[in-house]
Amino acid sequence: MRLASGNEGPPVAGWAYFDSPSINVQGVATFDLRASSGALLTTTGVLGSGGIRKAGLPVEVVRPSRNTGAAIAALGQDVTVMLHLIDQNGVAVASVLDPRLNPLAADNQIAVFVNELFPAVPGINNFRGGLVAEVLGTGQVALTSLVMKESLLSAVPIVEFNAVTSARLKADYEFQSTLSSAVAGAPNLNNVGSNTFGSKNVDGNPRTVLNFSPNNGLTLSPTVGVTPNDAYTIAVLFSFENATSWRKILDFKNGTVDRGLFVLDGRLVFYNESSSSIGASITPGTFVQVVLTRDADRRVVGYVNGVMQFQFTDVRDAATISDQNTLRFFNNIPVAGDTAAGSVARVRIYDNAISADEVAFLDRLP
Repeated sequence: MRLASGNEGPPVAGWAYFDSPSINVQGVATFDLRASSGALLTTTGVLGSGGIRKAGLPVEVVRPSRNTGAAIAALGQDVTVMLHLIDQNGVAVASVLDPRLNPLAADNQIAVFVNELFPAVPGINNFRGGLVAEVLGTGQVALTSLVMKESLLSAVPIVEFNAVTSARLKADYEFQSTLSSAVAGAPNLNNVGSNTFGSKNVDGNPRTVLNFSPNNGLTLSPTVGVTPNDAYTIAVLFSFENATSWRKILDFKNGTVDRGLFVLDGRLVFYNESSSSIGASITPGTFVQVVLTRDADRRVVGYVNGVMQFQFTDVRDAATISDQNTLRFFNNIPVAGDTAAGSVARVRIYDNAISADEVAFLDRLP
């Protein structure tokens, strides 16, 4: 099949797709640039792009002779796309939620030059670097790119940023009247104080959970074989009856110092390293999923319900598990008052840090 734009009028950017009800159809495309006389000036193959959530492409803009264009298509559902412009030193110089893209309706596309996306960036008409397209929320896009150089046309490959890490789920505690892990090989959790199983409404459904009183909680010991002491992901689905003042979530030093992950007046805080700049996101009686990650580069990131709250470089190893190889949940020593009663519905532990994209798509209940 051949699609063409006639020379008698201005070129029209657009796209076409085939819908086959019974078989899978694959294809390739070429793009011809012709003079007004119809003479062929240049041709290029267009590289295929499958469903992606985040990808980048090289950018070269030297006006008026060179420019980079990108076409972004929403695959199957409406999407919101954030665009990031990166200079040749790898530094992000601008980000935009372009209104032409947001929301981009299902099965629609937009084709635009980079200097049109970032007209306010100084020197945009003499720029080399990269463009990153990132889907916010759910959905996927197809990304296609072409570079025009002195009337020559070239297809530009895109680089997909794979959000999947090497982290493995090593423990999954679901609290279905047991403190054992649904993933084999992890030790049972241990009660601190008198905790009881009961029923709570979690995400709109009745669910068996573990209820704890103030300064009661849980320990995981030993952590050896579950996660390294310096690189992990810990996801906790819980609710507090009281979220005012300081309320302990996680302790990494087996109660020897008053440090760790807290709620402070509804904000997620790692005392005394970093706190949420977003504001209160944890309210009493509501189940929230708090995720804390630490990677081998000492980068610690805290999330509430998939949204990043803080990050810091752990130069003092405040977020490493001590050589006592114990994690404590909800229990605080030596300040017992910095705790609250509550309920926990699930605890998961991975043996490395997972990415922000993986956190955003992490499920809650099994």
